[in-house]
Amino acid sequence: MSACKESFILFILQFYFSTLAVFHEKRNEYSLFIEKNIFPVSVICSVFTGSLLMVKIFVLDNGPRYSGIDSGIISTQAITGFLNTVFSLRITYLIITGIIILIVHNLIKKEAPGKEGKFSFLKENFLNITILFLLICLPQYLNYHKSSLLNRYYIPFILGFSFYLIFLYNRIVASADISKSIKIVFTLLLAVLIFFELRINVIPKFRQYAADQRVTSKFLNTITSNVSNDSIVLIVMEPVQQAVPGIALLVYLRDVKDYQNVKFRFSRKKVSSSVFSDTGYYNATLKKNG
Repeated sequence: MSACKESFILFILQFYFSTLAVFHEKRNEYSLFIEKNIFPVSVICSVFTGSLLMVKIFVLDNGPRYSGIDSGIISTQAITGFLNTVFSLRITYLIITGIIILIVHNLIKKEAPGKEGKFSFLKENFLNITILFLLICLPQYLNYHKSSLLNRYYIPFILGFSFYLIFLYNRIVASADISKSIKIVFTLLLAVLIFFELRINVIPKFRQYAADQRVTSKFLNTITSNVSNDSIVLIVMEPVQQAVPGIALLVYLRDVKDYQNVKFRFSRKKVSSSVFSDTGYYNATLKKNG
């Protein structure tokens, strides 16, 4: 996955070692586990290091970028931005509900433990999974805080929420002390969440992508039906907001249809709402593609 999307590079070590911390039965013998599995651990570390080196050597340049960490990350704006992102997701409130169910259930038990026992309860039930959540979500947010977590950037960010919710659901359903009615209510809330996500986000996006695919196919077929291999194809585009469609069109015409005489003419929009439309990024894009 890291070869397809760079955000998964950050996910490699986090997922392996933090999942080990949460789910491994002998939680105090991590070093022994690593020693017994030295080969897969070495492979994972090598893939992680190699992926970072490839990005550093072949991808990074000195131009302005819409991702990465800079001095602005150490600020109250970055912290509030992360919290706003977390609480803008519906799944957050179901996670909070699950946490409240477990805490309240522990508090009203007949033989409630003392203060030290309650701290032990919180540590046993929430510490490791919260660390896993932060290890997955924080690096993703920090890497993309400049452009905010939109669309495809939710993966693998959203996996941190999914692991937390699965963990809570398993604890609630597996508990012999929690009433059946509470288990049913929490399961129904989970079903409602899945339904609304499918109804509001997933299915409309699928339909939009399908419609875009049909329009794009007609657009490309119009070009190929009116252009020969020796014709000059002029593409007029805005190089910042439309960079990805422009590159995709270039690859399709040159590599798939073998049109070698493809020329670009860049045109900047007078009014733009893109967070990437600043002069520095625009000039760098012109220079890189020109």
